[in-house]
This record gives sequence, C-alpha cells and structure tokens, in this order.
Amino acid sequence: MNRQDLLCRVKETVGQLREPLIADTSRILQFNTISGATDEEGKRRYREQILACAEWLEGRVREMGFNWLARPGRWYCIEWPAQTAEKPVVLGIPTHIDVVPVGGTWTHPPFSGAVADGFIWGRGIQDDKGP
Repeated sequence: MNRQDLLCRVKETVGQLREPLIADTSRILQFNTISGATDEEGKRRYREQILACAEWLEGRVREMGFNWLARPGRWYCIEWPAQTAEKPVVLGIPTHIDVVPVGGTWTHPPFSGAVADGFIWGRGIQDDKGP
C-alpha cells in the first residue's frame, strides 16, 4: 500500500465513522485526567481517571475492530490490523490522555465534551485527547 492509498483508506474510514468519532471524542474529553497533582487525593483521582479512560477507550477500540496493546498506567497503543499480505503500514499518531490543570475562562465546561458551533469543546481537544 502506498502513501496515497493509505490516505484514501483513512479518509474513507473516517468519513464512514464521522458521527461515532465525534461522540467518542466528546466522551474522552469528559474524563478529568488532570496530571501533576502533589497531594495524595489529586494523585489518586488522576490514576482513577486515567485507568477509567483507558478502560473505556479499550472497549471502543475493540468494538471498532482495532487491536489494543497496553502497559496500564504507562502507555496504550491502538493498532489498525493489516489486512493485506504486503508489508504492514504503520500509521502513528502520538497523543496522551492526561491534561494540565484548567485555567482561564471557558465557553463550555472544560470536561463537558460539548459539541457546539461546529466544534468539539473540552480540555485537551487540540493537543492531547483530540487525535
């Protein structure tokens, strides 16, 4: 599979899954995965939310036919299974599900995952949880 074929396949798949992808992106934003706490309660809440998010994500990933590889609490990998005898193509999208503390004024609550005005709103949508 060449680069253009891969791009066409990804666009086709994303187009077919548009609504579920919007719903799933909205859902992943609802996990309050704020990292960097120094107190025990904050650390506990962070671990709990990261693991809950990963558990939810694994379920969705498997429902969609992807493979799930993980070292819980450290890293998670979603793998698009190769369906060809050709050399497998790897598409990597580095991301993470933790976010820094919330600051400033928000149009929509930061962990709401609101879908409004043609956008998905939430903490981490542009750099962490968005991809």
